[in-house]
Amino acid sequence: MSVSSYSGFVAVVLLAVVLVVGSFVVPILVAGFASSRVITKTRYWLTFTWWPWVIVGGAVFTAVMWSLAARDVAPLLGAGRPDESPAQMAQILGGHAMIAGGLGLLAGAGLGPLVFAARRRRVALRTLERRLPDVKMQEDVEKARKRAADWSAAGQLRLQMDPRNGKIVGTKQIGRAARWVLGLPVSQRVASSRPGRAWAELRRPIRAPYGRNGEWVFGLVQRPTVRTWRERLADKAEVRDWTAKGGRFLKWPEDSSAWRVLLLGEAGAGKTVLLWVWVLCAVMMKAPVVLIDGKGIHADAERLAGMLRRLGRTVQIGGRWNLFTGSSAQITEKIMRIVGESAGEGQFYSDEARDLLDLLQVKAPLRSMQDLETRLIELPRWLSSQMLVDFSAPIDKSGTTKAMRAAAKIRGRMRNLAPFLGEDGWTFDDLGADVRLVPIRPSLAAERILGDVMLADLRQWLGALTEPRRMLCVVDEFAQLVSTTTDPGDLAASLAETGRSQGVGLVLAAQSLPGISGDLTFRDRLSSSGIAVVIGRSKSPEAAVSLAGTVKRMEASGDASEGAELNTGRAQDTYAIAPQDVRETWDGAFYLIQGGRHTPFRAIPPEVLTSRPDVYLPAVDVDEDPDEGEQPAAAAADAWIGLEVQLQEQGEGRWTATAWPSTAEFIADDEVDPARVEFTTTATAPAVPVGEWWSSWRPEQETQWGAARHSLPSEWIAACERVVGQARQRYGL
Repeated sequence: MSVSSYSGFVAVVLLAVVLVVGSFVVPILVAGFASSRVITKTRYWLTFTWWPWVIVGGAVFTAVMWSLAARDVAPLLGAGRPDESPAQMAQILGGHAMIAGGLGLLAGAGLGPLVFAARRRRVALRTLERRLPDVKMQEDVEKARKRAADWSAAGQLRLQMDPRNGKIVGTKQIGRAARWVLGLPVSQRVASSRPGRAWAELRRPIRAPYGRNGEWVFGLVQRPTVRTWRERLADKAEVRDWTAKGGRFLKWPEDSSAWRVLLLGEAGAGKTVLLWVWVLCAVMMKAPVVLIDGKGIHADAERLAGMLRRLGRTVQIGGRWNLFTGSSAQITEKIMRIVGESAGEGQFYSDEARDLLDLLQVKAPLRSMQDLETRLIELPRWLSSQMLVDFSAPIDKSGTTKAMRAAAKIRGRMRNLAPFLGEDGWTFDDLGADVRLVPIRPSLAAERILGDVMLADLRQWLGALTEPRRMLCVVDEFAQLVSTTTDPGDLAASLAETGRSQGVGLVLAAQSLPGISGDLTFRDRLSSSGIAVVIGRSKSPEAAVSLAGTVKRMEASGDASEGAELNTGRAQDTYAIAPQDVRETWDGAFYLIQGGRHTPFRAIPPEVLTSRPDVYLPAVDVDEDPDEGEQPAAAAADAWIGLEVQLQEQGEGRWTATAWPSTAEFIADDEVDPARVEFTTTATAPAVPVGEWWSSWRPEQETQWGAARHSLPSEWIAACERVVGQARQRYGL
């Protein structure tokens, strides 16, 4: 049945209107979905890598629906009988209108993702221009966008976050396809010609230490999930020395003189883990590290030591420290920091002790606690006749002399530190290992003073250096070293000011700026010395965020009755980093401030030890002792350079030794058929927590294996040597 050409034209126009109206029903509903309540939700601002494909697919689907509608309507333009009755025309139009309306609704559904993205980008632009109806909505939307950026960064690191409280509740273990579907970019992909290698690396999460483009990165920069063209085309501002190539990551600087960081954040914000990551980055750059842990938790030291040993580094925890290094004046200064400088009437007795120490070292500096005790007893040998008369004369009726009083003051304070001191102990010039971990229990005043004296010795050591020395000194919970009689703030300020020229890095961690020092002058000196400041969650962040500067912002208010019209506004300077944002920061998220710039980032967590009851040995380096002057050629990114040997119990008395090949960036523990040797042994696995076996397990005597000594049974050593020999041949090491 057909109609006249004129009637057909009218019918086509009416059907086109139905099609267009139907096509806009879904987009209008989608646009209305972006209400004031929805745009303040964090999930509204989350994006996925597959989202652009959905938009393109929706547009193609819409075009297909419109083409189908055109094919259905086109025959109506053909010639027809002019005597067609209105009832017949209505019947024809009704059938085609239902088809056009249905196709229009489907076409509108295809446009839904595009309209949603455009609407969301428009809200982002209005937020950037601060033109939302009122201040409350403006702040809520900005917070939602920041939380979405952090949530997205955590997802890219495969961290599961609880959005209700910002806690890290676990890690994600997903494959390549799932990562693409969920919009999480693949990580640590290493180009390789070996079959299966690229696929294996696509499943491997980013974990510290993470080498990328010749740099060691520790943080993933948080970026807005929805960026306007104004944000995309704006000049990129990067934090100098700390931004990695491409601007997506934060790196540990190549120049050790830039290793000066002030880390602030409350307990539980993730400071300790970030410090561990920095230590891992420093040791990967061949720098010795000393970490003074003010929390004094030995379990933390053991965990960090385990990570370092897995990297093939040597670690010493605690151990005696040699205080008696340097000149006579330097030794006197360190001992007086232990004795304590008193004010008022007590100053007289402090000066008396200082004078005695100076006189005892006229001929030679003190070299040990025993040497100090010997000289205090044998005063005639070390003091001149005139000084001996002065210090040996009685000063009261009981016959007490100045020497006795001063010696008693010195002995009383030094006695508490005797267990931590030794003439053959470690020094900053010789740590005795790649990394020296020094846990200090804050409940013991002697250990707290010990940390203060170590910093004093570090400053003296820096002053004695004749050429730059690549080294990192880390002090966790720096506030634990601050007391009413000891203020390391002056030391910290001096170290930060002079450490750059000597190439020695300094990292101080505290919960707040007042925790660094009770003296405002020292705090200002420290923050103005060019030191980088990293801020985590804190309840009183105003003093810290002020270091990031201010920006000009406008606060607007909406109509009093409707709230939909912008009426008044006020421009004023406000914090570049909002204090409330710092208070609400999620675990593992921080702000970096340096050189007039700041950037939010999420710390890359370290590679944790396996939860399986396996025994890991340090990686076996190839050609550990090359001839002097011989420099091995740099290996490719995917070249095998070492092995990790894993021992696992298969049954009672039955064990398997497996050798996993490794490159400079990863261990291929997903090889289908690695080198493997089975053996039997009567030795039992240690009954200690996984990851801490090396600290307490000594089943048999030490046995030589390779270039190191390990406390392993002899049959285990033989199995390891066999599996290493097989792996060397297989992987061409």
